[in-house]
Amino acid sequence: MSLRRIAIAGLIGICSIGAALACGPFFPWQLLDDRKATLTESLDLGFASEVKRLMTGTPGNLPVVERAAELVTSSESEVEIAEREEAQSGAWQGLASLSGDQAVAKLQAARAAPDDKAVLAVAAGLPTAVAEYLAGAREFRLDRFDTALAHFEAIDRLPPEQRRIRAVAAAFMQGRVHQRTGDFDAARAAFRETRARAL
Repeated sequence: MSLRRIAIAGLIGICSIGAALACGPFFPWQLLDDRKATLTESLDLGFASEVKRLMTGTPGNLPVVERAAELVTSSESEVEIAEREEAQSGAWQGLASLSGDQAVAKLQAARAAPDDKAVLAVAAGLPTAVAEYLAGAREFRLDRFDTALAHFEAIDRLPPEQRRIRAVAAAFMQGRVHQRTGDFDAARAAFRETRARAL
């Protein structure tokens, strides 16, 4: 056999090894060694399990609350459920002059009001931060972002004991308003502030 033929055979052999290993970086060739054992073991390749492997917890110990299963059977939104529970729990003691049932009735009426002024009129007796938040939320849903932002910022100007119940939500909604109006630097700052307040 000539030297040239040996060189060509060697080159073909090297190219064949490269082709055999070309299954890709995410499909190791070792899986082909023992096909029976490879195929009998179950692989957990679900998206949820992979995400859990990547990040085991949130920095700062903020709990993730998922209530989607409860909401499927309810006509109320998650926010409405949380507000109702908050009003009935007595958490507004000292901030509102209403009983839990009266506060829930006012919340429902305020959510049905057509604009921010009507919301504030109907929400009289609720904590100021709650009334301002509801007014801002109404304006946000009507795409009146300047007025909505004014209501959310009004919560920040309340005394600390009054603003505490909606401080995180107000910062978050300020971020959403800035996001919708295209001011992404202000939106990022507001979302950072939301996290800081939550922590």
